[in-house]
Amino acid sequence: MLPLVVAFSLLAGQGQPPRLRTVLPNGAAILVEPMPSRSVSIQLWASSRGVEERPETHGLRHLLEHVLALGPDRDLDRRLESKGGFLRARTFRDATQVEITVPADQLDLGFTALGEVLKPLRVSPEQLSKEVKIIDQELGLLDDDALLNEAAWTKGFGQTALDPFGDLEMMRAATPEDVESIRKKQFAASNLVVVVVGPVNLDGATAMARSVVGSLPKVAASPMRDRMWGMPGPAEVDAYGEARAAIVPEFASSKTVGALAAALAIASKLEDCYVTYTPSTKNGLVILGRTDAKQGLGVYVDGLDPSAVAGLLLRGKSLAASWVQQKLRTPAGVGYLRGLLLSQGIENRPEMMLDAIQALDYKAFAAGVQALKKGTAVEVVGTR
Repeated sequence: MLPLVVAFSLLAGQGQPPRLRTVLPNGAAILVEPMPSRSVSIQLWASSRGVEERPETHGLRHLLEHVLALGPDRDLDRRLESKGGFLRARTFRDATQVEITVPADQLDLGFTALGEVLKPLRVSPEQLSKEVKIIDQELGLLDDDALLNEAAWTKGFGQTALDPFGDLEMMRAATPEDVESIRKKQFAASNLVVVVVGPVNLDGATAMARSVVGSLPKVAASPMRDRMWGMPGPAEVDAYGEARAAIVPEFASSKTVGALAAALAIASKLEDCYVTYTPSTKNGLVILGRTDAKQGLGVYVDGLDPSAVAGLLLRGKSLAASWVQQKLRTPAGVGYLRGLLLSQGIENRPEMMLDAIQALDYKAFAAGVQALKKGTAVEVVGTR
């Protein structure tokens, strides 16, 4: 079977460079997008399909991320840095990201590192224990916004959307065999997307990526586990600030972009606010938060009347479009947004969100504001 190759068209009126998507016979996908830059971002995305967080494995993907980032000889990051590159990895609910950044003339270095990341694990119980201690230290460094956000997810979705940070006791009990089992499932070819963005040749970069992931065996794709529809209501957390979380469906729906536009517009009118949304094909949260000792975010949102909402519409649409477009202005941002979406479905593109934002009308925007109000939103209050 020949690879399926699709060339995406240019963004309307943007003069963007072409991008090439290739779906390999084993199910792995490759997206290459040329972009002027001094460096190249090579991102490997592994869908959490089939290994979603469950109580009995809670945190094993996060532990796996730590081990993968070190490479089979536990020195990958150091070797990359010695040649001007670097590596970072992150665990999301819907996928794991490994980003390798290299100078524009060091593309071979990046793909060699990517190949090492995909090798079977060589890790001892003692090495796992060391990584769990590092994760424990990370837990103590979580910011107030992370604590508010996690309280919102716990209230809204419970065990169908467990925090990918994980359960320390579960990780402490994990064996190398446990972590390798997760790796085999999550990093199966059908779960993988490689995104390459920077001053690269479309065909050349595609061929290099194919040489790394194309030989992986083809296995049946695991079904995607849905999250239940979220439950609104109050929650408390030991943190400063407060948050409102709108319960939303998939990333390109009018309900989701309406809530995102509403949250961004409201945040622009108040001090010390933040908005968090991770694009997903599953039910999720658009979170509007404030991380200081002052109260009043919820009071402000609940007090918005129809005339005030109408006055925020154009601001919200502009800010929401900028929220998407800003992520498409750098190699790292393009790799993040396109890779995250593609890992959840090969048809997913950021332009789908932009189209939905462009079509947003008053009714959908007002519904987005309503989704942030008491009774329909998750309402988190910090107790500090």
